[in-house]
Amino acid sequence: MLVASAAGHPLRGVVIGCDGALVVSPLDRSDAERHLCMLVAAWRCADEAGSPPAFEAKTALAAAGRQQSARVVYEGGNQDAAHGEVDRDFALRRAYPTYAALVANGFDAHVERLFVPLVEWTATHVEILSEHTA
Repeated sequence: MLVASAAGHPLRGVVIGCDGALVVSPLDRSDAERHLCMLVAAWRCADEAGSPPAFEAKTALAAAGRQQSARVVYEGGNQDAAHGEVDRDFALRRAYPTYAALVANGFDAHVERLFVPLVEWTATHVEILSEHTA
């Protein structure tokens, strides 16, 4: 959807699950182009550095949404998340074994540039439809 919007072909998306659906409105072209450029630039920097990008989606979304501890999502350690994202990805574990290492390599900048806008966009462009709604 992001690439299509950036190319001037905005698409509306629908994600259907067993307990509801999401209706996703497209970004306008200029916003889509800006977000796509930031995403590609982040990936290119990581590729040139020879390491994975200094972010993982769940951890970055936790930090951007500020609703739960990004450190716990990354490293694990509570009853809900005994294992963190770092335990699921060997390349990530090798490059950033701790949350502190992730932060030291630009995690906060990635969150602000890539994930805060995503969280803000979902608040205005994603509608949750549930079959349990009366």
